[in-house]
Amino acid sequence: MRGPSKLGWSIIGGISALILLGYNLGYGKHTFENLNVLTDPIKKIDEKCQCEGENFCFPGLNESLEREYGRPFPCEYYNYLKDFHITEADITSLKTNGINKIDDNWIPVFGSAASSDHFPELRNLVLDVRKRVPNSKIIIYDLGLKQTEADEVKSWCNVEYRKFEFKKYPAHVRHLKNYAFKLVIAEILQTEPNFFFYDSSVRLEGDVHKIIPKALKEGKILPFMNFNSAGHSVYATIHHGMLSYLPFPQEILYGREYQSLLFVSDSVYTRRFIRWFLLCVLTKECISPKGATVSCDLSVKERIHNKMGRNCHRFDQNLWNLIQLGYLFDPVEQGAVSLGLVDKWGNGAEFIKNVLKKIDDRYVPLGLKFSVKRGDQTRAPIKVECNNLVL
Repeated sequence: MRGPSKLGWSIIGGISALILLGYNLGYGKHTFENLNVLTDPIKKIDEKCQCEGENFCFPGLNESLEREYGRPFPCEYYNYLKDFHITEADITSLKTNGINKIDDNWIPVFGSAASSDHFPELRNLVLDVRKRVPNSKIIIYDLGLKQTEADEVKSWCNVEYRKFEFKKYPAHVRHLKNYAFKLVIAEILQTEPNFFFYDSSVRLEGDVHKIIPKALKEGKILPFMNFNSAGHSVYATIHHGMLSYLPFPQEILYGREYQSLLFVSDSVYTRRFIRWFLLCVLTKECISPKGATVSCDLSVKERIHNKMGRNCHRFDQNLWNLIQLGYLFDPVEQGAVSLGLVDKWGNGAEFIKNVLKKIDDRYVPLGLKFSVKRGDQTRAPIKVECNNLVL
């Protein structure tokens, strides 16, 4: 058999170089275990931020990308940290990661929550999930369903009904328009080490239940991720009141906002994330600052550097994005390096722009694995069977 010619060897060499380059660009050297998540330096934090030995001030950022701590969250919420196993001791003592429990035999888990006005959409979400992932487990939180609707959910095969206990939480959590009820995600994490969480209007595309966990194992995404990019920046739809608790410079807020289509996998990073999320949603002035409204000025064309209304606010979506951006740009943890978005740390406007672009390059394609179909409803009761669906 003849060996390759000089031209052939040149081609092979070129291909090999491209493969190696692709390996680096494909984050081959970055795996889930590379994530750098450090203990909060409690001894260096202002006394007003300390509560029962815990840091209650979010480590945000100033314009120089140095840590700037936000307003302290109320110390009265300390017991929630204990209940959800997200004290600093709980976080640092965690020995296992949820992603290690995902193998070829993993049964995907999907969670959602709905009140009566979104129940027709919820029916179609459940039908869609069961059609695409027949063996999946589905968890539904009742945020105010009618008795007939709750009974219908209980009749669906392999769907777990959970009544959300509003009385366990501050009064403002009852107001669904501030989306503080999304703390059901912290409740699900107590029983499920890996799960997707969707609003009732979300629909799946392809094998997303396989693609997303694979991306996490390969170190391409974080173990608490929100997908499906919005057509605006975080800056365009955030009320300044939230930024008093989670401070960030404007340049970082120009990052694209990603919506609440979530994949959650238990880890040190995830529990630290849930900790800040929980403290904010329990604090009314953080999740729902005075004057904040979901109504925004849709006539605004350029939605990156312009506000879409003075009080326009995306509540939970803003919070997800801020906590994630805090990790990626934190000068101590340097999450953008750990995740392989950049090779070395930097600062300044160009560094911020580069990281934000790399985030979009990686996350936007994954967001296309989902779709949002508001108004996609089924008004009549449905039957959800394990082997086949009967309308």
